[in-house]
Amino acid sequence: MGVIIAIPLIGALFMSKDYALEREITINKPKQEVFDYVKLLSNQNNYSTGT
Repeated sequence: MGVIIAIPLIGALFMSKDYALEREITINKPKQEVFDYVKLLSNQNNYSTGT
């Protein structure tokens, strides 16, 4: 039982502790048009990256 727990812990010592996540979205609209749309709270859910 102890070996089952020890193997992942020993493996974690040798793994990288840094990571990064990047996303890029290109919007083919003028900046002012995008700003005017996103500044309204009711539209922000449509623009959210969480969906």
